[in-house]
Amino acid sequence: MKFKGTDSKWAIYGNEAMEIVDEKGKWIADAGVSVEIDYDEKVANAKLIAAAKDLLFACNMAKIEIENGKADQTTIEVLEKAIKKALE
Repeated sequence: MKFKGTDSKWAIYGNEAMEIVDEKGKWIADAGVSVEIDYDEKVANAKLIAAAKDLLFACNMAKIEIENGKADQTTIEVLEKAIKKALE
């Protein structure tokens, strides 16, 4: 199954706006628009959205490696890197 969304790296743009953009500046999402959640929660949501593609890649890679009996330290490192991006 192929990802049908914006096919480039995603990142958070701006400290207050918390917009998620691709590496070309194309707008993906805005995690800062809600008035019902506080700033820290908005930041956490923005980080998770920005990490979504990395998490999807890591999960797909791990699935294939596990199915083929080839999961190793590199598989773990890719997963850890994606998780870290979402949480830090």
